[in-house]
Amino acid sequence: ARAATRAFAARFASNSAKPVSKPKSSSTDPCTGSGAAAALGAALLGASAATAIALLEESSADRKYQTLPAQKYPSPEEPPIHGSASHQADHNDPPERPDLPTISLEDLAEHCDESSLWYSFRGAVYDLTFFINGHPGGTPRLLMAAGQDLEPYWEVYRQHFRGHIVNWMERYRIGNLSPEDAKKSRDFTFGDMYETDPLRDANLLGCTEKRSLVWIY
Repeated sequence: ARAATRAFAARFASNSAKPVSKPKSSSTDPCTGSGAAAALGAALLGASAATAIALLEESSADRKYQTLPAQKYPSPEEPPIHGSASHQADHNDPPERPDLPTISLEDLAEHCDESSLWYSFRGAVYDLTFFINGHPGGTPRLLMAAGQDLEPYWEVYRQHFRGHIVNWMERYRIGNLSPEDAKKSRDFTFGDMYETDPLRDANLLGCTEKRSLVWIY
């Protein structure tokens, strides 16, 4: 299609360059002659063809970034899966704490403002109110997830799956969810702002896949 369009543009460009015989007209206005009209038409068609070529090339460039090149090196092994949706069960699971009280989802949801920030994670409940001005992502991120389960958010902001964060949070654990509430609490999806990112070269996937970030300590 591109070759045919180029030929079309070249043909009209060539025709517009040919001398045009003077029309047999008594008018002295160069814009009223048939030769001028033919030249103008050829110029317009040539411009249209050039525009079509540019659009074809732009479309081809877009397709380039939607097609993965051949992969030269193997991808890293898949990390372990926790339950049906989460990763890294080996060092991100909170320890069993039967000595702590059971907290309902209703109670958890009430602690969702700057005066009281509670969170759950895999069945554990934490009071992180003191951390309101200490979070590297800022207070708005804490308020966004307050009174809810952290896991759907961490599935997007995967730098939290580094093991030491859960260990640190354990110092501020105040209770547990029931097994039923623990499952229900993370049954929602947080919008992934990275889902529209362009495709990366296959050899960079080990550095750019969200799952691979959980291995960084």
